[in-house]
Amino acid sequence: MLRYYSKRDRFYAVMIWGTALFTLYVLVKMLAAREPIEPLAILVFLSVLLFLLSMWFGTYYVFREEDILARSGWIRDRYPYGAITEIRRSRSLYSSLALSRQRMAVYIQGRLKGYISPLDERGFLLELKNHVDITKFSITAEVLPELSGVQKFPDEV
Repeated sequence: MLRYYSKRDRFYAVMIWGTALFTLYVLVKMLAAREPIEPLAILVFLSVLLFLLSMWFGTYYVFREEDILARSGWIRDRYPYGAITEIRRSRSLYSSLALSRQRMAVYIQGRLKGYISPLDERGFLLELKNHVDITKFSITAEVLPELSGVQKFPDEV
């Protein structure tokens, strides 16, 4: 099973690490106050911290026999090969299983299923072509022009 890790950009780094560091700061301040603390509060802060770290270090996409497994921390999603009808370039900020604004929108049976952002887009699409006909996907012409049917001509001098 091939695993492709998510591309990461500064925006998501600031969001995830900023929130994680703030959560850690609040937790340390609570513990340093030497006042009684509800165990549930500590559990909530630790859960948030672990979730954010699992997202940062655990966002990837795996090609399996029947589908692509997309995982971001504790969240998982599947993209069955036979149902993928389009993959487009997107810069949407909607929540998804991607850590970059440079992402791909995946359509299942004509409807938006979610966003992914493999670090190696070219390798990801080359692997996907072993499972799905990607020649008509709009992103193929950009990332893999040799497969899209779009002929490139050398620049005229």
